[in-house]
Amino acid sequence: MDGQLGAQLITAGSTLSGVVLTLLATAFLDRRRAADGRALEAMKLRADQSRWLRDERRRAYSALSAAGEEALQFLRNRAVVLIDDRSERPGLEGEWAAIRTDLRKAFNQVELLGTGTVRMAALTMWRAARDGGNDFFASLDGEPGPPCEERREWLRATRSEMGTLGDTYLKACRDDLQAGTSD
Repeated sequence: MDGQLGAQLITAGSTLSGVVLTLLATAFLDRRRAADGRALEAMKLRADQSRWLRDERRRAYSALSAAGEEALQFLRNRAVVLIDDRSERPGLEGEWAAIRTDLRKAFNQVELLGTGTVRMAALTMWRAARDGGNDFFASLDGEPGPPCEERREWLRATRSEMGTLGDTYLKACRDDLQAGTSD
């Protein structure tokens, strides 16, 4: 009987050891699956955040580009009227104030969401547009100022600078969106 009891104890011990090892392996695999699940969920969350940021950047970049173009078109088509005839100045000044406000709002969005390179290009473009319009209206104040042809030439140069800076801004935006940077 002692031999049978020993064999039964060995069998029971082996069975119990197998059950314990199975439980330990199962617990380890469950923890591993949970950790993998959390890592996968974190990756999905980062991907969603990156996609959201990219979409918001695209909207902000586009809004500033449109606002800059609106300022450029204002100086090209509307402001030039004031060189010869100042009677429309109050209305055009109000129009410029609205354009300048939209330009600033769009710039603020790029400043909040954009990458460093795009923010620098946006700052340069925004300042040129803002200062160009403000300086034009300031040149109409007080003294007669430069002759009409000089003002026209100054407006042409301002518009040219705004166009060049706008192109630089668009290139920075394109490079950023194609590269998919996240700084």
